[in-house]
Parts: sequence; C-alpha cells; structure tokens
Amino acid sequence: MKKISTRALTQIALLIALAIILNGPLSIQAPIVRTLNFSFLPIAIIAMLHGPLLGGMSAAVADVVGFFLFPGLWPFFPGFTISAFATGVIFGIFLYKSQKGQVWPGRVSAPAESWLRVVVSVLVITVVVRLGLNILWLSMMWGDAFLVLLPPRIIGALAMAPIQVICIRAVASERFSTMFGVKPVPQ
Repeated sequence: MKKISTRALTQIALLIALAIILNGPLSIQAPIVRTLNFSFLPIAIIAMLHGPLLGGMSAAVADVVGFFLFPGLWPFFPGFTISAFATGVIFGIFLYKSQKGQVWPGRVSAPAESWLRVVVSVLVITVVVRLGLNILWLSMMWGDAFLVLLPPRIIGALAMAPIQVICIRAVASERFSTMFGVKPVPQ
C-alpha cells in the first residue's frame, strides 16, 4: 500500500467522523426505510478519493467507533463491521479512478458512464450487503428466519437506493470536487 499523506489522513479522519455523526445522532427513524441516514456519503467519498482498501477500512473503523460512541443506538455484532467494510470496498471498486488519468469519479468525458458506475455500485451494495449480509447477521442475532426479514428490507432498500444514487452523483460533480482539493479532469 502506498504511503498516505498527512492531508489524506486528515481528510479520511474528518470523513469518518462525519459518517459516525450521520449514522448516530443525526439518523432519522422513518416508517418505510426504518432508519434514514446519510452515512454512506462520507464512506463513498473516501472510496472515491482513496480506493477500495481505505474505503473499506474507513467504513469498518466508523462502524466500530460509532458503536463505542453511541452504544445505545444499535447492538454491536462483528458481521455488521464486515458489511461496512464490504460497502467501502464496493464503492471503491466502482468509483475509484476507473480510467488512467482520471482524478475524480464522475469527471469522465461520458456523463452516462459515471451515472452507470454510481447506479451499479449502489445496486451491488443493496443486493449483496443490505439485502444479503445484513439480513443474514440479523437472522443470526435474533433467530428470525431470513425470509421473514427480507420483505420489509426490500421495501426500505427500494426507497433508499435512488436517494443514494442522487447524493453520490451530486458529490461526484465538479462543483463538489473542488471542496476536497481535487482538480477535475477537463472534459
């Protein structure tokens, strides 16, 4: 793994802190999606800027530290840390420097490609992590059947996926890329 600069480390730490706050006290209990939070956004940004490994490690750190800071919000189970790591890795695989010379995802010459990358990353995370691993962990924790937990989670995932796609794509735009000190690739 390449050496991480002080600037990158600070950036990652601030985004992890933001993910913890967005997942903890700023999460909203909603009837359809159960919990509405935007903690995916800082993790997606880390993965976009620094790749799959740092994206996954950052998501796992945010999960563990978030539990210790806000222990009453959710029970700790190592499976959810694995899910968080997988989420960061998947975001990194699809959104990190896909073409040689590309600095910021979404700043490619074909806007449709960047939309496609975001949509595919969210779909893979939704199916594999949210509807697969997370339901498996809940089934193991509470002893409920996997298929009993699946239908309400599908509804929540269908409601949350478009929100995630729009938010991630907005963050990958040229306007937001300058906030993170990244020079967009000319069109």
